[in-house]
Amino acid sequence: MSTPKTQSHKTVETKKTKLGGLIGLILLLAFFTPYVMKLPQLDITLILLGGMALAIWDFISPEKK
Repeated sequence: MSTPKTQSHKTVETKKTKLGGLIGLILLLAFFTPYVMKLPQLDITLILLGGMALAIWDFISPEKK
């Protein structure tokens, strides 16, 4: 038995969305990592790490519909 076309289309769309999110997350982490490593102020470093953690959490948390 074959799967319905709508289900297959949804799966492809979900995979594309996840791939786009992963690429965006990697680029965001690559952009902020040098700042985190070189900043002498602890408070700004913690803010950047918190933002990075929120982006990671948003990517790995399940989608709500």
